[in-house]
Amino acid sequence: MDANLFDNSVRFEVKTDNLNIKTTCYESVKIPDYKGSVYKMLASSQSADITDVKVKDSKIYIEGIVNVLAMYETEEGEFESITIPAAFNVSSEFDYPEGAYNHMYNANVEDVELKTMKNRKIEAECIVNISGLSAVGIEAKTLDSANIAGEMMYKHDDIEHTKAATHSEEKSVRDSIFVGEAAGDLEVVGINCYLADISHSLSNVGILYNASIKGNVVCFTEKENAYKSFPIDMPFNCFIERSALSSIDYYSVFAVIITKNAEIDINAEECYINVDLTLRTTAYMFQTVKSRVLADAFVKAVKTTAEYEKQKAFLVKSKDIKSVQLSKEVILPNATKALLFNSATLSAEPYEANGQMKYSGSADVCSVFTSYSDDEKYIVSNEKLDFDLNLDIAGDSYYVYPQITSTDIKYSSSSIIINLSVDVLVLSFEDVNVKMVQNILPAAIGMSAKDTYDIIIHYVQPDEELWDIAKKYLSSPEQIMADNNIKNKEEIKNYTPLIIS
Repeated sequence: MDANLFDNSVRFEVKTDNLNIKTTCYESVKIPDYKGSVYKMLASSQSADITDVKVKDSKIYIEGIVNVLAMYETEEGEFESITIPAAFNVSSEFDYPEGAYNHMYNANVEDVELKTMKNRKIEAECIVNISGLSAVGIEAKTLDSANIAGEMMYKHDDIEHTKAATHSEEKSVRDSIFVGEAAGDLEVVGINCYLADISHSLSNVGILYNASIKGNVVCFTEKENAYKSFPIDMPFNCFIERSALSSIDYYSVFAVIITKNAEIDINAEECYINVDLTLRTTAYMFQTVKSRVLADAFVKAVKTTAEYEKQKAFLVKSKDIKSVQLSKEVILPNATKALLFNSATLSAEPYEANGQMKYSGSADVCSVFTSYSDDEKYIVSNEKLDFDLNLDIAGDSYYVYPQITSTDIKYSSSSIIINLSVDVLVLSFEDVNVKMVQNILPAAIGMSAKDTYDIIIHYVQPDEELWDIAKKYLSSPEQIMADNNIKNKEEIKNYTPLIIS
């Protein structure tokens, strides 16, 4: 018997297991000749950026870079800075099908250790936590019921699942800082900046990310033989289109500063510092969709065997944003002249306690000041603000992304007041198992129910569907309802007698 069946493809997104890897990376750079040798390390700031993710030969390869800004005092008592790019490359077993992947990983720097070496070198040793997941779009084949000929009966299921998309945009931001000094008298020593006052909104066409770029440019003035700090406060926004998704139901968006530069504008009539930054904004987007799949089929009056395939998809079950306010006041040992450097970095990881998933982390805030004291030219403040949260999720399938959304560091001559806002995005997932008909194999025609019985009375069993009863007796759900004068399937209860004609 030729059922005249044709293949039809249904696309699903398959989520991989959560990946959580800790790695260590090293890099050393030589101090340029125009910079002084290291007398004492003062502070450092760092940012991690994942630059590439590949799936090959049943493995996933993740590459990235940690840009470490090292601040130090020279042997001549001056303040200097140097950037150390430490690259990392990790791999993990990855037994998933080929397809178009959307990777959703983030990297947090857990710790940085700076070492002075021979030949005027500085080495950075960084511990990096990489976490996240991937979603791959695969196509599963099923029967095309629109092209099925003959006395076929088929049943469809509407399966709710999630589609994923990842998109990144790079954007340059430029601004000029008026300093009111003679251009030839200033020399840029270092630039440090961070993202603060972060907000984002969702529209019909994508995601708008807004933030303020704050920090400072440190310059040395020969006239006063002193260091000056000029504040940076630049608005930043970036728009991420929703890519191939028709809508966005859940999303995560963040930005990182990947390059930064500051130069004295010697061509202007008045003195300005030109600041040039490049930022990469990345959005992870999810859309909840329904796919209609052929879940069962049979041929009336002919015994058949259906071949099935089970396909695993995933569904975003819930989204939650947990906000934490961190605050601390620090008394400084000496009176300060000026703020040269400050940064705030976040590190955190989930853990399980008493059957509950929790999230523990800390914000590390570092500040460097010039001092009025002749004994200590520089004051370094390293403060750790800890937090601990209940994630309120069950199971191991989740995605967590922490972000500092606002930073407010105020200082006077004798103290610092630190205020931080941290948002932790928590997405939980559940697996969706999809059963699809791949083929129907008709067997030899045998005796039908009518050849044995004149009337069949079937008593509905618990968890038995009308479709199952119709298939058993080579009938159809519509025929059974008509024979029993049933207008609505809801009328059929457990142990209801049904006449099968």
